[in-house]
Amino acid sequence: MKNKSVRRSVAGALASLMCALSVPAIPTAVYSTAYAASAGQKLSVGGGQTQHKGDNVDGYSYEIWLDRTGGSGSMTLGSGGSFDAQWSAEVSQGNFLARRGRNYDASKKATDYGPIVMDYAAQYSASAKGNSRLCVYGWFKDPLVEYYIIEDWVNWCPSGNGKTVTIDGAQYDIFQTPHTGPTILGDTRTFQQYFSVRKQKRTSGTITVSDHFKAWANAGMQIGNLTEVALNVEGWESSGRANVTKLTIGTSGGGGNNQQQNNNNGWNQPQQQNNGWNNNQSNTASTPTKQADANGYYFNSSFNSGVDGWTGRGAATVAKDSSNYAEGNGSIFVSGRTDNWNGAAIELDPSAFGAGQTYSFGAAVMQKSESSTSMKMTLQYTDASGTEQYDEVATATASNGKWTALGNPSYTIPSGASNLLLYIEAPDSLTDFYVDSAFGGVKGKSVSVSGGTTAQNNNNQQQNWNQPQQQNNNQQQNNWNQPQQQTNNNTASQGTGLKGKFAPWFKIGTSVSPHELNSGASFLKENYNSITPENELKPDSILDQQACQQRGNNVNTQVNLSRAAQTLKFCEDNGISLRGHTFVWYSQTPDWFFRENFSQNGAYVSPQIMDQRLESFIKNTFDALKTQYPKLDIYSYDVCNELFVNDGGGLRPANNSNWVRVYGDDSFVIKAFQYARKYAPANCKLYINDYNEYIPAKTNDIYNMAMKLKELGVIDGIGMQSHLDTKYPDAKTYETALKKFLSTGLEVQITELDITCSDFSAQASLYESIFKLAMENSAKIPAVTIWGTQDNVSWRSSQNPLLFSQGYKPKPAYDKVVALAGSTSTPTNQNNNTQQQNQNNNQQQNWNQPQQQNNNQQQNNNQQQNWNQPQQQQNQQQEWWNNWNNFNWNNYDWNNNGWNTWNNWSENNSWNSQVSTWGDANNNGKVDIADSVYIQQSISNPGQYQMNDQSRWNSDVYQAGSGVTGQDANAIQRYLLDQTQNLPESFQPYDQWSQWNNNNNNQQQNQQQNWNQPQQQNNNQQQNNWNQPQQQNNWNQPQQQTSAANGQKFSVGNGMNQHKADNVDGYSYEIWLDNTGGSGSMTLGSGGTFSTDWSAQVSRGNFLARRGRNYDASKKATQYGNIVMDYAAEYSASSQGNSRLCVYGWMKDPLVEYYIIEDWVNWCPSANGGAKTVTIDGAQYDIFQLDHTGPTILGDTRTFKQYFSVRKQKRTSGTITVSDHFKAWENAGWNIGNLTEVALNVEGWESSGKANVTKLTIGEGGGQTQQQNQQQNQQQSWTQPQEQQNNGWNNNGWNQPAQTQTQTNVQVNQAQDLAGKKLAAISFDDGASAQSRQDPAYRIMDALIKNNFHATFFYVGDWIKTNEQVQFAYQNGMEVANHTKSHKSLGSLGANEIRSEWEQCNSKLRSIIGAEPSHIMRLPYLDGGGQVKQALYDVPLISCGVDTKDWDGASADQIVNTIKSAAQNGSLQNQIVLCHENYASTAQAMETVLPWLKQNGWEVVTVSEMFAANGKQLQGGQIYTRS
Repeated sequence: MKNKSVRRSVAGALASLMCALSVPAIPTAVYSTAYAASAGQKLSVGGGQTQHKGDNVDGYSYEIWLDRTGGSGSMTLGSGGSFDAQWSAEVSQGNFLARRGRNYDASKKATDYGPIVMDYAAQYSASAKGNSRLCVYGWFKDPLVEYYIIEDWVNWCPSGNGKTVTIDGAQYDIFQTPHTGPTILGDTRTFQQYFSVRKQKRTSGTITVSDHFKAWANAGMQIGNLTEVALNVEGWESSGRANVTKLTIGTSGGGGNNQQQNNNNGWNQPQQQNNGWNNNQSNTASTPTKQADANGYYFNSSFNSGVDGWTGRGAATVAKDSSNYAEGNGSIFVSGRTDNWNGAAIELDPSAFGAGQTYSFGAAVMQKSESSTSMKMTLQYTDASGTEQYDEVATATASNGKWTALGNPSYTIPSGASNLLLYIEAPDSLTDFYVDSAFGGVKGKSVSVSGGTTAQNNNNQQQNWNQPQQQNNNQQQNNWNQPQQQTNNNTASQGTGLKGKFAPWFKIGTSVSPHELNSGASFLKENYNSITPENELKPDSILDQQACQQRGNNVNTQVNLSRAAQTLKFCEDNGISLRGHTFVWYSQTPDWFFRENFSQNGAYVSPQIMDQRLESFIKNTFDALKTQYPKLDIYSYDVCNELFVNDGGGLRPANNSNWVRVYGDDSFVIKAFQYARKYAPANCKLYINDYNEYIPAKTNDIYNMAMKLKELGVIDGIGMQSHLDTKYPDAKTYETALKKFLSTGLEVQITELDITCSDFSAQASLYESIFKLAMENSAKIPAVTIWGTQDNVSWRSSQNPLLFSQGYKPKPAYDKVVALAGSTSTPTNQNNNTQQQNQNNNQQQNWNQPQQQNNNQQQNNNQQQNWNQPQQQQNQQQEWWNNWNNFNWNNYDWNNNGWNTWNNWSENNSWNSQVSTWGDANNNGKVDIADSVYIQQSISNPGQYQMNDQSRWNSDVYQAGSGVTGQDANAIQRYLLDQTQNLPESFQPYDQWSQWNNNNNNQQQNQQQNWNQPQQQNNNQQQNNWNQPQQQNNWNQPQQQTSAANGQKFSVGNGMNQHKADNVDGYSYEIWLDNTGGSGSMTLGSGGTFSTDWSAQVSRGNFLARRGRNYDASKKATQYGNIVMDYAAEYSASSQGNSRLCVYGWMKDPLVEYYIIEDWVNWCPSANGGAKTVTIDGAQYDIFQLDHTGPTILGDTRTFKQYFSVRKQKRTSGTITVSDHFKAWENAGWNIGNLTEVALNVEGWESSGKANVTKLTIGEGGGQTQQQNQQQNQQQSWTQPQEQQNNGWNNNGWNQPAQTQTQTNVQVNQAQDLAGKKLAAISFDDGASAQSRQDPAYRIMDALIKNNFHATFFYVGDWIKTNEQVQFAYQNGMEVANHTKSHKSLGSLGANEIRSEWEQCNSKLRSIIGAEPSHIMRLPYLDGGGQVKQALYDVPLISCGVDTKDWDGASADQIVNTIKSAAQNGSLQNQIVLCHENYASTAQAMETVLPWLKQNGWEVVTVSEMFAANGKQLQGGQIYTRS
């Protein structure tokens, strides 16, 4: 392919040239010999071997070269453009180089390409002898120029007369010098060398290479046609090493899948040499001799009998498919694509197809990605110079599931072309696709797609998965038998994306990272007209510490936009508006920014110095944006982000915000907005932005600050981040906050919307509600931004929070909001977003289908509004539930009726025949405790532990036919304890279940649908729970037991005096009014939330409403785990009478009624002397006890104790560590009884008022979500349904204290039963240490993932280098756990400091992963002495049983041998193994030992997994070395 003799002569000349210049000359790709290589391969030079090079490994060229004067060197290729080079050439004229980059085809001037940007990071050093450099390198042609952009050097660097320019925020000296020597043309001549030499050396960063080309052009230096851009390491008479851990080169910066842009940018595509495409053909264009057939075709592939000579390109494979075809009876299926250029290819016969001749090419294509995507036909060829080229033949937009024409009736093969390869690809996605009726013929042939058949795939069925199967079949027939209009198949649709659909209302935005701008470019441009850089404009991304120290004079903040360059340029080039995010933030703002001399070790500066830094920071950022991106529309900017504590209650404290640390108050907020108003572009709106904005206390914080700023005239809007979950908040709560913000008169933007879920239906409904609210208020809501494009790139990816799943596949939530846009009247305000509205509306009507097909699909379209079920089915199911609740379970004879009915039914029931073994949830052929655990995990984390069909059938053993719930896990446990003799334990009434089932032919879908039903409590259970603790003064009242559900409203008055029940969404409820008169109501919300109002301003009028948890009185209140209540309420009452908001409950033995009073109106109980003040949760409470005579929970009347804690500073929201009150009472000498209840109670005496409890969770460990609490019901000691009590459930030890979230949500290996297996918990300390994907921590996780193992990673809060590493661990099933804030030896610290070390690290981890980290902690230095156990009484403390000694310098082999020896002698079983993530030796050891362990039957699991698999419970304040 290349001329070897030319290469040798040039190499020799280059070596001699270096004597004069001391600059290694660069052998180039144009005349080199290629060597096959792959990522991970090590290439060596020396001992006669002088060179290795190639054009494409992972999309980048490579070369290593050493002259023949002596020495040695090596180059190890990494992924992408990365590499690791070492050399020793300290000999006379020793000359070494190693480089990787991109080759260009010299088809246009370097300045005519898009903005070419290199991102790189290297560890680079060289000896004091000789010289060396790290630089960007390449050549131009016409005129011939060799160029260098020098970033770092040792000992010597070229210099010259020129000028200084600023590029990427840094100064470079640019100059040119003449040089005589060999060239890339194979001759020797005099030519120019262009240089840019960075004044401040560096080894990592972003280089906008195109800006150097422009700077040279502006200096009068002639720019030629570009041939190469590479990162080059050179050494002259020296030795050294360069480990390039990151290298990406792209036309929009930041790298990524650059191969996707090859066709547009002129880079050389992969040569596909392994497929033999180039080996059998000459480089010389031939004259065609073959004639077309009688129909004018040179080839016509029908695929009726095979693949007809088509092959896979890249990683893709092709296979005949007989289910999907445009005509005939077959097509080819193209799958396995790992990059966008992968596809289907066919060699063109040179006897039929010749250069300069005109032909027609075409094919029918079809894809099923659930959305439209681009398809492309391309010709790959070799030009006259021997360079591989690519030319577009045709493009088309293929709708989901529709055969689409892709063709060109008049295509001319480029002059001089040979080695012709025609291929079809999907350039904007990795979707599989089909090809049929592919041809190459004489000019004038066109593609005809008049029908075709396509099998209904699973993705399509998911869109209507609850439809009766018969209807689906009918729809398929109707859809595909209709003629299809082909009016404009080769034209991409306009305005069909989200931005077009919502143009009449507001902008639609998203957040992106640079890596997505290449692969997702078409998707982004189609759907969004606003972009928020996810991290690239945050302070830690743009603050330039080195520049600040060099020229900041301690006050002038220097910024560098290089990390944002790719995103900013993408927005500017594509007319997409920018949301700036952010200036003032407590997080991701480096500590040095607040210290003297911008130094990490300096003292914190004064407010006066910080004023200047803040102003210059904002000014210089806006100046840089204006200068570097003059056409960019910056329409809004978050000036301040997340100012307030998590759930409201004021500014973040100084220990959580350096802004408050320096200023001491909120003055920095006002100044930031004043500076932003001064320097921002005229059309840029300024926002305050925050999360948890719907929690009332925080709503008030944001509202008050916004009003203060509004009075100063410096704010335009409020940003509601809107990180939601289907469990909380509900739409009403969100609407309350939205309307309060709108009442300010400011704009409101929804800035970071995502909704986590375990149920796509609930997610779709909440998305629909949020969008509906925004549309109704669009006059003041200019933009809605979704925080991410697809689930797999979300910061909350494990909970599937976005509108699109991986591959940009629309989800039910997308369908809901799009349907909303199509069915909602266009607003009259038309807020500058009206674009292509008519076309959008047409899209909603399936406008490519004939009218008849629209009519056939009408029913399907209607059902998208209620996609969980057809309406009739909904009604039938509701009727079924009503019948269920009205069934007289107390009188049902289970023994005589139930099992006989069941047996008769099941014999002939197809549903029952699906079960392999009742209770065998994990499908291992037996029923044991692992099945119960597996059910719990599938409920708590269905995204990770998704059941297959068989598991769902087998697991449904409690009320069989109702779907899988936590009750099924309990039923299995009862069966194992011989408390239940048969599985299934119970079942739904035969006739009703059968009727419902008959309406749903697709049984698998019914099971999935059942999961979404609220768990129903039968009347028998509810009636037997009447003996729960009840509020004083109501014991003798008649009790109305009521079935209830979220959203249900209960009223009292006019003779109805009570409603109550034990479990709705995991919480008990009661509303009660005495018989003296008045009225009241209570509406149940999700979890423990509720709203209530009352009017009882009559003599002795007495009202209460409460929700909480019931306990079984099996042990003392102080013996339970750390019971914590999180609550938020809006509470008010009349001036008449009195009222209180309090925690309430009872104890037995001794009998005690207790109150923890948080707020009250007019009157509150007080001590009769002897009160004591204690501090709990940072607040002061008066504690005292009173004697009281009255009714009790035992049904009698007697004198008993009342215990009180009364908060000195009243409040209506916060966290109450209830257990600490129990302990305080005990420490005061009071007798503590057995616990029966913990509830949040609203009471009124002769008063009226209302309370809206918007948040209520009660659990162990605090702060848990309602969903988590519900998942824990079965394992906590809250009172179970009475049926379980009758079975002796509470008497056999199953009512243990509640486990922590991590222990409850144990990560059991999916579809595996860990019980009885060889288990080891290998754990890794001292993260997060990685700064690149090549660092040891990522290597360790990659090895774990590859072997399907999990491990526990213990992170030190202050040592976390990147949040991304922690998120990566969490998203890949690793256990994220606490290793303290600063890694101090805890044994020497006081209790408060020990507790602070735990809490601060826990808080940081929570903020990174968006969920509670594991509730365990690794002891620094394994030191558990002193007050550690007492201070961390509720935290399991992890030590180790096997120490690999990697911290003490153990080699990889020694680490492997330690683990292998323990495995072989049996001591590894159930051990906790200590490793550290930051050693290369540890990573190497894991890459060796993990496969060995797997091969020998071991499972590597997390600490929590191991304990759960062994049926063990981790206890707080205990040190563990093994399970």
